[in-house]
Amino acid sequence: MPRLLPPTLVPVNAMRTVSTRLGEQVILGDLEDPDLLLWPGVLFGAELHEPLAQCLRERGFGVALVEAPGFGGGTLDRETFSMEDCGAAFLEVADALGVEHPVLGGTSWGGTSAMHAARCAPERVRGVVAMNAPFHRGDQSGFFSRLHLVVRTVPAGLFALGSIRTSLGRRAQRERGLAMARILRGSLKSARPVDRSAVARMVFRERDALFPALPGIDVPTLVVHGDEDSLCTLRGAVKAADLLPRASLEVIPGAGHLAAWERPVAVANAVDAFLRELRRPG
Repeated sequence: MPRLLPPTLVPVNAMRTVSTRLGEQVILGDLEDPDLLLWPGVLFGAELHEPLAQCLRERGFGVALVEAPGFGGGTLDRETFSMEDCGAAFLEVADALGVEHPVLGGTSWGGTSAMHAARCAPERVRGVVAMNAPFHRGDQSGFFSRLHLVVRTVPAGLFALGSIRTSLGRRAQRERGLAMARILRGSLKSARPVDRSAVARMVFRERDALFPALPGIDVPTLVVHGDEDSLCTLRGAVKAADLLPRASLEVIPGAGHLAAWERPVAVANAVDAFLRELRRPG
C-alpha cells in the first residue's frame, strides 16, 4: 500500500547490495517496504527507470530500482543461468528488502524476470508490471540473435549510438536520442564485456521459455507496450495479455522499446491505477 509520503521525504539516494544466486546486485531508491521493484532491460542499468520512479514517488509510491547482476558495481558470479534464475533472484531481492508479497516489474528482460518469478511462486507475487517484454521469439526482431556477439566486440559508445534507432520511438530518437545513448554507454561500461555477453546470450537462448506458461500465471499483470517498439512487437504484447488470466494491456502511443523512459508520465498513469487496484479489498 502506498505510504503517501511527500516527495521530499522519499530516500531516493539510498543504496544497498543484495546477495542473490546470480551475484551481488545493487539496489537503489526506496529500500523500506517499496510498493514496486523494477528490474532493467538487458544491458541497461537502474537509470532506465528513474524517470518513471520519480513520477511514482511524486504520487506517494515507494520504488526500488534493481541493477542487473554484473552491472552498476555488482557482480555476476555464474557463466550460465536461466530466466528462472532471474525470477528467483528477483524474489531474493524482495526478501532482502523485507517485502513479503512484492509487486515486481521491469522493461524487456526485467518484465520477463518478473513474469518468471510469478510463474514459479504465484503465492508470493502480488502483481507484475511487464513493460515492452519479449514473450515469444516470433514477435521479436533479428537483432536479439546477434546481441551476445555484438556487445562483446563493439565498443560501448559505438554500440550505444547504433542502438538509438532500434530502442526508441521516432520522437524520442529526434529529441533525446543522444541522452539515451549516454545512459546506455554508461551502463555498458559498468559491466565487464564477458558479463554483458553472458546476459545477452541467456536472453537470446530463453526467449521462448515464458510463452507456453502464460495461461497458468494467475497473478494480476499489467502489460505496458509502446506502439512503436521495433524490438518486441505490439502484436506479441496483445497476444500475451489475451493468454494471461488476469492481465490488462496499456498501449503507449509514440513510444518505442523503452516506453518507461520515453513517456514516463503516461506509463506512471497506468502503473498508478494498477497499484491502487491491487490495494482494493477482495
